[in-house]
Amino acid sequence: MLNWILRKLTDRNRRLFVFWDGRRTTRVDPMVIIRRLSEHAEYDPENDFKRLKNPNSKYRGKAIGHLAEVSRSVFGLPLFDGASGLAELELLHLLVSFNHQMDALKKNTLRMPASAQSTDKSGIPSDSPSKTSTSEPLASGSMPQTA
Repeated sequence: MLNWILRKLTDRNRRLFVFWDGRRTTRVDPMVIIRRLSEHAEYDPENDFKRLKNPNSKYRGKAIGHLAEVSRSVFGLPLFDGASGLAELELLHLLVSFNHQMDALKKNTLRMPASAQSTDKSGIPSDSPSKTSTSEPLASGSMPQTA
């Protein structure tokens, strides 16, 4: 019991995505999955998920099959063989769960302000004069001149 709790905390701290692959619990780096999704030639998240809402069952079935194949491809899962693997609806659920978890992670992640002060190691604010604001070399002990 304690091992399961420790593993769960470790996964949460490391921000790993955890899912059942049809045989065992699998942990993956979500950045790898995001990259694979962005590089997938046939994945269009906006339109692919809109097709799921089509009232025509023929188009909805094709959308499920397409998203299941995308999910299988990006997560590196084998075809369902009756004993292991995930069925199409499970693959669709996996992709939807991944997207929801990544959306929640985006909302809960603290964003650091992108300012010059945070990256400047000298401690001088970005709008103050630079130490070398002139093109002339400074003599030892001389003060820099500002334009």
